[in-house]
Amino acid sequence: MPTIIRPIQADDYAPAAALASALEPERAALATNWQAAGARTNNASRAVGYVALAGDPPEVRGYGSFWRVRMEQYRLELMVHPAWRRHGLGGRLLRQMLDDLALRGARSVQARTDEENLEAQTFLWRNGFVETQRMYRMRRDLATPTPEHWHAIEAQRAIQGITISTLAYERAHDPNAP
Repeated sequence: MPTIIRPIQADDYAPAAALASALEPERAALATNWQAAGARTNNASRAVGYVALAGDPPEVRGYGSFWRVRMEQYRLELMVHPAWRRHGLGGRLLRQMLDDLALRGARSVQARTDEENLEAQTFLWRNGFVETQRMYRMRRDLATPTPEHWHAIEAQRAIQGITISTLAYERAHDPNAP
C-alpha cells in the first residue's frame, strides 16, 4: 500500500492530535494545541512536524516532530497507529526527520519512551539510539485526594507552625484579613 511522508499541513493537525490522544490520553490537551503553539514560537525553536499518510483514501496514520532544545540539540517524538505499525511508516518518518535534522546541523537528538514500551525501545535501538538517561514517571491524582492524605499534610505542617486555611475562613475570622 502506498504511503506518503510529508510536512504537516493545517488539515493534518486535528487527525494527528486525535492519534496522539488515542495513544497517550494524558497528552490530549497538549496535542490539540500543536498548531497554535507552533504559530506562537520563533523559527529557531518551532517544532517541525511530519505526517505519514496511508490507506484509501489516505489518512494520517503516523506523526513525527522534532524541536530544538538548545544549540544543536534536538528532541523528537514519533507515533504510529497500532494497526499500521510494522509497515515501514515509523522508519520512513524517522528517516525523514533525521535527514532534516542533519540539514539543520543537529549534533544530537533525543527520543523518549516509557520504560514499559519495549516495542518503541526496540525500534529506537534498531535505528541507532542508545539509552543515556532513565526517567521514571510518577503522578499524583490531585483531583480525587483522600481526606486522610490532606489531614496528614495538615498535621505535618502544623508541627512546622504552618496552618492551611481558606481565604473565606480567614476573612470571616480575622478582621485584618484583606
